Amino acid sequence: MKGRKPKPTLPVPKKAAGVEEIVPPAAAEGDLTLPPVPDWLTPEAKSEWERTGKRLHDAGVTEIDTNALILYCEAWSTWRHALQKVAEYGPVIKTKSQNLVESPYLQIANKAMDQMMRLASGFGLRVEQPAFNVNVNVVLKQQLLALGLPPKIVDSLLAYVGTLPPQS
Repeated sequence: MKGRKPKPTLPVPKKAAGVEEIVPPAAAEGDLTLPPVPDWLTPEAKSEWERTGKRLHDAGVTEIDTNALILYCEAWSTWRHALQKVAEYGPVIKTKSQNLVESPYLQIANKAMDQMMRLASGFGLRVEQPAFNVNVNVVLKQQLLALGLPPKIVDSLLAYVGTLPPQS
């Protein structure tokens, strides 16, 4: 995505009877609700909608942001599915000619992660590398282990995306 990153949604002043009130931009349009989970989302995307939708709505995301939230949830679903396949087949596979190559599932997971980070940035969430800290690493590692990924794979993935130093 070229060009400037979208700015986070900021409140805009609204004057009512001589009193200035700060309201979110969507409120000026009369749109404050986040719609229910679309029934056509994949099951994983639906669970992510439920998990993050309320938090993002509380942070100012409204119905106007629905399409971006749908894309985020589907990217999260793809990322999770791809990581499960990496756990099943490993991060490196052999081709028919016996060459070792990076798993296509790992490539899919990385692309989905990039999409999630861009969309999260569009919601005004800080997703650059400095946002990661030890506590985030611990939580992320626990979530990946909960998906059933072997510890060595989890450590390799975290080192690959740069959240942990490589293990020797």
